[in-house]
Amino acid sequence: MAKFCSTCNTKLSEDSPICTTCGQPTDTAIITDPNQREDNGTAVKSVPNYRVIIGLAIVLSIIVVIVALITSLSGDSTGYHGVVTKYFKAIKDKNGSVLIETYPKNLVENTKKNLYQTGFDTVNEYYATEAKGIKKEYEDELGKIKSISYKITNTDRLTNNEIKFVEGFVINADTGNKVNVSKGYNLDLGVKIKGSDKSSTIKYKAVVFKADGDWCILNIERDE
Repeated sequence: MAKFCSTCNTKLSEDSPICTTCGQPTDTAIITDPNQREDNGTAVKSVPNYRVIIGLAIVLSIIVVIVALITSLSGDSTGYHGVVTKYFKAIKDKNGSVLIETYPKNLVENTKKNLYQTGFDTVNEYYATEAKGIKKEYEDELGKIKSISYKITNTDRLTNNEIKFVEGFVINADTGNKVNVSKGYNLDLGVKIKGSDKSSTIKYKAVVFKADGDWCILNIERDE
């Protein structure tokens, strides 16, 4: 690499402390490739294209905003998709402990507190019976259940008033503890159930919400 004066563009010797032409100290010299010189031996100064730089910065900013938006939307979708998927898995497997994970913790605690009124010994047994009952309804119509899948056909975000209603509904009856609902949706579902005798797609409506970091199902029922 060659070294050139940053003031007058004269080529400098390696050990020269100052430019012999203008007297500028060489510690501010331009270092460049020997091939990047004018015909007279002076360095070719590279002038940044600020329009290109600004344009790239704008494009990068737009990309960042789009990625953040997509991440936010997909985060919601993944979250409530996950809890709905878990719900139908619990039904198919008649699994009370998995079904419990889909419901608000406060409602589960309220059920546990009033368990003596239900005739069940454990809260898992209570929810397992609920799952068995729903699966039996399917099997009465379709035969032995082979698979359950679904598609979300419509989503409507909960209004502020609806969120307040949810927060009041899922209050812990014993402690009075409330949940902080950050968002929620009304969902329309098309649930495809494949049985040994036949298959059917059943319309469902569900209310899902995110409370204290967890997605929960408030209500899910057939849309008759």
